[in-house]
Amino acid sequence: MKKLSFALATAGMFALAACGETATETADEGAEAVEETEEATEDAMAEGEEMAEDAMAEGEEMAEDAMAEGDAMAEEAEEEMAEDAM
Repeated sequence: MKKLSFALATAGMFALAACGETATETADEGAEAVEETEEATEDAMAEGEEMAEDAMAEGEEMAEDAMAEGDAMAEEAEEEMAEDAM
């Protein structure tokens, strides 16, 4: 009977150790997944910021071009008015 009790106790301890190891592995995998998610989030944010900066630069360029075109049209209109006045 003592041998059976010892065998059962030993088997129980091995089972607990296996559960503990599985829990540790699961926790490690979870931590790794969190790190990967954080890295992906940081990459996405950096890419989004870069895209926003590019869009702002393009918008500023377009605004400058539009202003220059508007100034040229206004100057042309002034010249035509001056010619008509003569």
